[in-house]
Amino acid sequence: MTLAGVRDLAASATAAADAAEQPWVGGWEAGMTAAGPSLSDQTVRMAVHTNVAGRKVRLRLSNAYGSAPLVIGAVNVAVRTSGGSLAARTRHKVTFHGATGAVIPVGGELGSDAVDFTTAADEDLLVSVYLPKTTGPATFHSVARDTSYISWANPGSVA
Repeated sequence: MTLAGVRDLAASATAAADAAEQPWVGGWEAGMTAAGPSLSDQTVRMAVHTNVAGRKVRLRLSNAYGSAPLVIGAVNVAVRTSGGSLAARTRHKVTFHGATGAVIPVGGELGSDAVDFTTAADEDLLVSVYLPKTTGPATFHSVARDTSYISWANPGSVA
C-alpha cells in the first residue's frame, strides 16, 4: 500500500501466486508510528501499490502504538481506478478467521485470511477498513506518498 495519512492504523499486503504451491511474498509494507488521530464509526480507505503479481492477497493490520483495543468492523480490498474510486466488480470482502470483524489488542497485529484476488505487479489497490468504535490515538503511517480517505463520522460501514 502507498498510504498518505492513514490516520488510524497501518496495514501491509502480501500476495502469492498460489498459497498451496508457493510461499507468501511481501507485496507492500509501511513503517508505523504513534499518535494518529482518533476515529469513530468511520471508514479509512488506503491506497496500496503492489510490487508483485499473485492470485491471493492477505492483509496485516496493526495496533502497535494504539492506546486501546482496535475494533475492526469490516474490511475490503479492490482495484483502484483513480483517487478513492474502485474498479467495477473488483471489491472483495476480507475476513479474519472466517469473521468479517475482529479486535486487535494494544500492541498487536492481525493477519487476514487469504482472499482469492488476482493482482498485477505495479498495480494500485484500495483497502477500506470500517472502524465502528472509537480508536483513541492510533497507529499510522506518517510519511505516506499517496492519499488516504476517511469517511465522515457516523456513516456506517462503507468497507
